[in-house]
Amino acid sequence: MNTLFSPAMSVDNGLHLEALAAEVAPKLPLDKTSHDYWVAYGSIVVNALQPDSDIDLLYVVRGGEEKPFRHQAYFRDRPVTVYAVSEATLQDDGGRFLYGGYFSGKLLSPHVLVADTVDDSKRANELIQKTVGDFVANFLSLENDETYSQQEIASEVLRSYLDLCPWYKTYLLKFFSSPASSSLFKSLPQHYASSLLTARVIEPVSGGYTLADGAPVVEHDTRNENKIRAIARFWSYGAIEHGNNHLFADYYFDKAEQNAKKIDGNGEIWQNIRQHFKLGITTRH
Repeated sequence: MNTLFSPAMSVDNGLHLEALAAEVAPKLPLDKTSHDYWVAYGSIVVNALQPDSDIDLLYVVRGGEEKPFRHQAYFRDRPVTVYAVSEATLQDDGGRFLYGGYFSGKLLSPHVLVADTVDDSKRANELIQKTVGDFVANFLSLENDETYSQQEIASEVLRSYLDLCPWYKTYLLKFFSSPASSSLFKSLPQHYASSLLTARVIEPVSGGYTLADGAPVVEHDTRNENKIRAIARFWSYGAIEHGNNHLFADYYFDKAEQNAKKIDGNGEIWQNIRQHFKLGITTRH
């Protein structure tokens, strides 16, 4: 396991995840290779699993062109949701938001890798970072000739993604009310900056980062068009994977609202997150 978020996950959860991966992998109905890998994201990574929590996983196929699919399983009486996706599809979802960020958006969250070798883990981590960087670049409002701190980069990424996916607020509440909260204030900005660097969207300069040479500035109208396309693709794919339910969005929104109230009934956690990342506040003068 080797990502910026690995130190946040408990040893017990790490062992649990490795055992889970070994048991569930043979049951996935696809052609597998020794270079495939798992990406765990969500509650298990930040040590916030509740009795009714499921475990969320991506199974990434190194080769192949299989269409992504959702697989439900159980491990030690706990539900497990697996999305199997090829690397090619993952990269397309990043660069062209082919599925509206349904997969690449998950990689914005704290996550860890389970791979067979150190080389596989390093390669997978670089691919994930590039996927995240390519994805968020479609929606950022970074400007030429401006210098951004790592914290400002994180603010831009989170504001852009919350504008696209308001329900991500619930996930942030979960992460920052977890035992791993204190480390995430550092590791999330590192992840976002590293992802944009890997995708060559930004480059380091004295005092922070600027847009990289050749990185296009995404104009306002283009960002809006990108958002519309991404939103339409996200919900259409989500509905398909949830029994072709045309009310899938309502189910998703209702669940997010209920979880947000359960985690942060008085709004204090969200206010702290907003202040720390300057969400809803312009960071440029």
